[in-house]
Amino acid sequence: MKTLVFLYTYRMGGWGDLLKGLHTCWCWAKATKRELRIDFRLHVFGQLFPQYSIGPPTHVQLTVNAIDKVGLVTPETLVPFSEQKEIIIACNWFDPKAIGSVDPLPFFQECYSTLFPVPRTRLSVPYHVLHCRLGDMYLKEAFACKTDNRINSLGRLGTIIEQYKALGHPRTLVCSDSAPVIERLLKDIPNSFCVCPKPYHIAYPSPGIQGRVEDIQAMIQEHRAISESMGVYMMSYSGFPITAAMIGGLPLKIWSEQCVLQDYSDSMVEYFKLRP
Repeated sequence: MKTLVFLYTYRMGGWGDLLKGLHTCWCWAKATKRELRIDFRLHVFGQLFPQYSIGPPTHVQLTVNAIDKVGLVTPETLVPFSEQKEIIIACNWFDPKAIGSVDPLPFFQECYSTLFPVPRTRLSVPYHVLHCRLGDMYLKEAFACKTDNRINSLGRLGTIIEQYKALGHPRTLVCSDSAPVIERLLKDIPNSFCVCPKPYHIAYPSPGIQGRVEDIQAMIQEHRAISESMGVYMMSYSGFPITAAMIGGLPLKIWSEQCVLQDYSDSMVEYFKLRP
């Protein structure tokens, strides 16, 4: 059978971007009647998922480089390659207008059952999620993107924490891209807990990444735990909790730069809200 290979490597974004790109390639594989394969040979994920790291890391000749080309590649783009036995694609986005007539919803059921069967974090009581993405400028390992400031001002943290506490949720999973922020949230949010206490950004080939595989696995388990929560609150924009919320069909809220809590929405989120 002909195959469509989803290639993921560094500088394509984090786990949220990976899932968006894989979701798109999953749809393209269905649309072109090809078997989907995943190739992690060029990334540390190959250690976590050896089934997707067959053979030594080598130079890969992409058929289609769709990185950051949101909506510009569709199933029709792949027609000229229809006779090729294998198509290799790098993609880090999802656009409902670019997947053809394929039903994208079954991907969510497959994500943590067959594609990435990471162990589930067993939690006995319902919980909400409070997520804080500082941005790459605050992360040592994110050495190549020091203009990315998601939180805008660290002074927002205290204000948002007090607003969240006032909501009165009995149990909270706290998440962040920063270990010190997680420590603060655990201290300040009553009845809070974490799944990944030492997060590590996986978008860049930083020197220490090979030694952080356990933390990276915990990060993926955290994403799955977010998808099984009662709802998600974001201090700032992040594709990580957004994709988890879509998998779980969860309510999603975000604080504005002025610390006003509001519903989060974009074209992708709205699309899945309207799906039956």
